[in-house]
Amino acid sequence: MKEIQIHPTVIPHDNHLITEAVRGNGAILVNKYGKRFVNELDTRDVVSQAELKQKDGISFLLFDENIRKSLKAIEKYDDDGLLLKAKTLKDLAKTLEIDEKELLKTIETYNQFAISGKDEDFGRKSMKSKIAISYFYAVKVAPAVHYTM
Repeated sequence: MKEIQIHPTVIPHDNHLITEAVRGNGAILVNKYGKRFVNELDTRDVVSQAELKQKDGISFLLFDENIRKSLKAIEKYDDDGLLLKAKTLKDLAKTLEIDEKELLKTIETYNQFAISGKDEDFGRKSMKSKIAISYFYAVKVAPAVHYTM
């Protein structure tokens, strides 16, 4: 095999692929410090490279109840026990063992971008909604081989 295609949202050591539609419907990626680090809707290779540069090469795909209800696939992830769930963002930060203040700042900034329609940090074009409705969810993800060619 001469080439591979990488997918950026795969659960490490489990190999469940999390569909790109979750990011497309508004989820964001944050690192272990609670910060966004990439335009989540960029190409698979760009997002994967950005993830690999994060501490331990992982990130968390984060979304709220509104995004969860927007996509049937997320229900299956929940049924399979793949989602971490918390009533508040503070509780989610504790569950993920990431900096609570940074995560809250990240979400507040992203929500302002969603309201204005302009992602000033990474140029994301589609921000369908704010991340603001409890419950809040996260999935630990990393890049993995998706196809060989």
